[in-house]
Amino acid sequence: MDQIKKLSDTEIEEIIRKMDRMFLEEGYEKTYEWALRLIKEYPNCNMLIWQAAVMLDARRITDSTMTCRNDLISCMMKSPILRMP
Repeated sequence: MDQIKKLSDTEIEEIIRKMDRMFLEEGYEKTYEWALRLIKEYPNCNMLIWQAAVMLDARRITDSTMTCRNDLISCMMKSPILRMP
C-alpha cells in the first residue's frame, strides 16, 4: 500500500503563495499544469485541491474579464463618436 502524502496548513499556504506568484510570472497555462501535477502528487489533500481550484477559477474569471475590459476600452477609444476633437 502506498503511503499517503500529507501537507501541513503552512505548506499549503506556501504552495498557494507560490501559485499566486506563478500566475504573474509564468501565466495561467503553466500555473494550471503545475497545479495539476501537485494535485496528482497529493490526491488526498482536500484543502490543497480546494484552494488550488478556487485560485485557478478566480484567475480564469478575472483574466478573461480583464481581456474583455481591455478589448472594450480599445474599441471605445477607436470609435469616432468618443474621440475628442
